[in-house]
Amino acid sequence: MIKDFGLLLIKARKSAGYTQEQASELLDISVRTLAKYEANQIKPTIDKMNDIVEIYGNEYIGYQYLLTFRLGQKLFAPIENKSFSETVLSFIANIKKSNKCIDDLIEIGADGKIDKKEQPKYKQILNTFRLMTKDILILKFCKNKKAEPFNKQSSI
Repeated sequence: MIKDFGLLLIKARKSAGYTQEQASELLDISVRTLAKYEANQIKPTIDKMNDIVEIYGNEYIGYQYLLTFRLGQKLFAPIENKSFSETVLSFIANIKKSNKCIDDLIEIGADGKIDKKEQPKYKQILNTFRLMTKDILILKFCKNKKAEPFNKQSSI
Protein backbone atom coordinates (compact mmCIF):
# COMPACT_ATOMS: atom_id res chain seq x y z
CA MET A 1 0.00 0.00 0.00
CA ILE A 2 1.18 3.53 -0.74
CA LYS A 3 2.36 5.20 2.46
CA ASP A 4 1.74 8.78 1.34
CA PHE A 5 -1.33 8.81 -0.84
CA GLY A 6 -1.53 12.60 -0.62
CA LEU A 7 1.86 12.97 -2.29
CA LEU A 8 0.67 10.65 -5.04
CA LEU A 9 -2.39 12.88 -5.53
CA ILE A 10 -0.16 15.95 -5.84
CA LYS A 11 2.06 14.25 -8.43
CA ALA A 12 -0.97 13.07 -10.40
CA ARG A 13 -2.51 16.55 -10.39
CA LYS A 14 0.74 18.19 -11.50
CA SER A 15 1.29 15.51 -14.13
CA ALA A 16 -2.17 16.33 -15.51
CA GLY A 17 -1.07 19.98 -15.68
CA TYR A 18 -3.46 21.43 -13.10
CA THR A 19 -2.98 23.86 -10.25
CA GLN A 20 -4.95 23.21 -7.06
CA GLU A 21 -7.34 25.95 -8.09
CA GLN A 22 -7.95 24.49 -11.55
CA ALA A 23 -8.31 20.93 -10.25
CA SER A 24 -10.68 21.91 -7.44
CA GLU A 25 -12.89 23.77 -9.92
CA LEU A 26 -13.00 20.77 -12.27
CA LEU A 27 -13.70 18.45 -9.34
CA ASP A 28 -16.40 20.77 -7.96
CA ILE A 29 -14.75 20.95 -4.54
CA SER A 30 -13.06 23.73 -2.62
CA VAL A 31 -9.32 24.31 -2.82
CA ARG A 32 -9.28 23.66 0.92
CA THR A 33 -10.84 20.20 0.44
CA LEU A 34 -8.33 19.32 -2.28
CA ALA A 35 -5.51 20.54 -0.05
CA LYS A 36 -6.80 18.24 2.71
CA TYR A 37 -6.81 15.29 0.29
CA GLU A 38 -3.25 16.09 -0.72
CA ALA A 39 -2.17 16.49 2.91
CA ASN A 40 -3.67 13.10 3.85
CA GLN A 41 -6.03 14.81 6.28
CA ILE A 42 -9.14 13.39 4.62
CA LYS A 43 -9.73 10.74 1.99
CA PRO A 44 -11.82 11.42 -1.12
CA THR A 45 -15.08 9.51 -1.38
CA ILE A 46 -15.15 6.72 -3.96
CA ASP A 47 -17.27 8.93 -6.27
CA LYS A 48 -14.89 11.87 -5.93
CA MET A 49 -11.94 9.56 -6.52
CA ASN A 50 -13.63 8.40 -9.71
CA ASP A 51 -13.80 12.06 -10.79
CA ILE A 52 -10.11 12.52 -9.95
CA VAL A 53 -9.16 9.46 -12.04
CA GLU A 54 -11.17 10.77 -15.00
CA ILE A 55 -10.07 14.41 -14.78
CA TYR A 56 -6.40 13.61 -14.17
CA GLY A 57 -6.52 10.81 -16.77
CA ASN A 58 -4.75 8.52 -14.33
CA GLU A 59 -6.09 5.04 -13.50
CA TYR A 60 -3.00 4.24 -11.42
CA ILE A 61 -4.07 6.76 -8.78
CA GLY A 62 -7.44 4.98 -8.57
CA TYR A 63 -5.74 1.61 -8.12
CA GLN A 64 -3.56 3.02 -5.35
CA TYR A 65 -6.64 4.59 -3.72
CA LEU A 66 -8.27 1.16 -3.50
CA LEU A 67 -5.13 -0.12 -1.75
CA THR A 68 -5.66 2.45 1.03
CA PHE A 69 -8.56 0.28 2.26
CA ARG A 70 -8.25 -3.11 3.97
CA LEU A 71 -10.64 -4.64 1.45
CA GLY A 72 -8.55 -3.29 -1.42
CA GLN A 73 -5.45 -4.80 0.16
CA LYS A 74 -7.17 -8.18 0.36
CA LEU A 75 -8.39 -8.11 -3.23
CA PHE A 76 -5.56 -6.40 -5.09
CA ALA A 77 -1.82 -6.94 -5.17
CA PRO A 78 0.52 -4.03 -4.62
CA ILE A 79 2.47 -3.17 -7.76
CA GLU A 80 6.22 -3.55 -7.55
CA ASN A 81 8.88 -1.20 -8.82
CA LYS A 82 10.05 -2.91 -12.02
CA SER A 83 11.26 -1.47 -15.30
CA PHE A 84 9.22 -1.92 -18.46
CA SER A 85 11.71 -4.35 -20.02
CA GLU A 86 11.97 -6.38 -16.79
CA THR A 87 8.16 -6.57 -16.67
CA VAL A 88 7.90 -7.68 -20.30
CA LEU A 89 10.44 -10.47 -19.70
CA SER A 90 8.67 -11.55 -16.51
CA PHE A 91 5.32 -11.61 -18.29
CA ILE A 92 6.72 -13.69 -21.18
CA ALA A 93 8.30 -16.16 -18.72
CA ASN A 94 4.95 -16.49 -16.94
CA ILE A 95 3.11 -16.98 -20.23
CA LYS A 96 5.46 -19.88 -21.00
CA LYS A 97 4.79 -21.35 -17.54
CA SER A 98 1.05 -20.88 -18.04
CA ASN A 99 0.98 -23.35 -20.95
CA LYS A 100 1.91 -26.16 -18.55
CA CYS A 101 -0.44 -24.68 -15.95
CA ILE A 102 -3.36 -24.93 -18.35
CA ASP A 103 -2.66 -28.62 -18.94
CA ASP A 104 -2.35 -29.19 -15.19
CA LEU A 105 -5.53 -27.22 -14.51
CA ILE A 106 -7.47 -29.34 -17.02
CA GLU A 107 -6.19 -32.47 -15.29
CA ILE A 108 -7.06 -31.14 -11.82
CA GLY A 109 -10.49 -29.88 -12.85
CA ALA A 110 -11.52 -32.93 -14.86
CA ASP A 111 -13.31 -34.48 -11.89
CA GLY A 112 -14.82 -31.18 -10.69
CA LYS A 113 -12.89 -31.02 -7.42
CA ILE A 114 -9.42 -30.36 -6.04
CA ASP A 115 -8.08 -33.34 -4.11
CA LYS A 116 -5.65 -32.88 -1.22
CA LYS A 117 -2.77 -34.19 -3.31
CA GLU A 118 -3.67 -31.74 -6.10
CA GLN A 119 -3.75 -28.68 -3.83
CA PRO A 120 0.00 -27.87 -3.99
CA LYS A 121 -0.02 -27.97 -7.79
CA TYR A 122 -3.23 -25.91 -7.85
CA LYS A 123 -1.63 -23.26 -5.61
CA GLN A 124 1.36 -23.10 -7.96
CA ILE A 125 -0.97 -22.59 -10.91
CA LEU A 126 -2.81 -19.78 -9.15
CA ASN A 127 0.50 -18.18 -8.20
CA THR A 128 1.67 -18.20 -11.84
CA PHE A 129 -1.57 -16.52 -12.93
CA ARG A 130 -1.29 -14.02 -10.04
CA LEU A 131 2.21 -13.07 -11.20
CA MET A 132 0.92 -12.62 -14.74
CA THR A 133 -1.82 -10.34 -13.44
CA LYS A 134 0.69 -8.20 -11.56
CA ASP A 135 2.82 -7.90 -14.69
CA ILE A 136 -0.22 -6.88 -16.71
CA LEU A 137 -1.00 -4.13 -14.20
CA ILE A 138 2.57 -2.85 -14.26
CA LEU A 139 2.42 -2.76 -18.07
CA LYS A 140 -0.97 -1.03 -17.96
CA PHE A 141 0.23 1.71 -15.63
CA CYS A 142 3.58 2.30 -17.33
CA LYS A 143 3.12 5.73 -18.96
CA ASN A 144 6.28 5.91 -21.05
CA LYS A 145 7.22 2.43 -22.23
CA LYS A 146 10.79 3.50 -23.08
CA ALA A 147 11.38 5.21 -19.74
CA GLU A 148 11.68 4.11 -16.16
CA PRO A 149 8.75 2.37 -14.42
CA PHE A 150 5.74 4.48 -13.47
CA ASN A 151 6.76 5.04 -9.86
CA LYS A 152 10.23 6.28 -10.76
CA GLN A 153 8.93 8.86 -13.23
CA SER A 154 8.25 12.39 -12.12
CA SER A 155 4.80 12.03 -13.64
CA ILE A 156 2.57 9.19 -12.59
